[in-house]
Amino acid sequence: MLFRSFLFPSHDSSSFTRDVLQAAVGLKDRENFRLNYLKPALELGLIEMTLPHKPNSKLQRYHLTEKGVEWKQKTQNENL
Repeated sequence: MLFRSFLFPSHDSSSFTRDVLQAAVGLKDRENFRLNYLKPALELGLIEMTLPHKPNSKLQRYHLTEKGVEWKQKTQNENL
């Protein structure tokens, strides 16, 4: 699944910048990351913006929603 490494960054923070999430996936192209990972995760409700009224803010961060946490736990249990 596309989101596997995207939703499992190895950092201990509740919210992440786009750069950190993009590095977790291992992509260098911002547009590719935005179209293939960030936008679908937002649309599926797996993550949400910390500043939804300012989507282009340099301070924008993203965090897992309750649905994202459930999906993460489910996929971790399936891999055990």
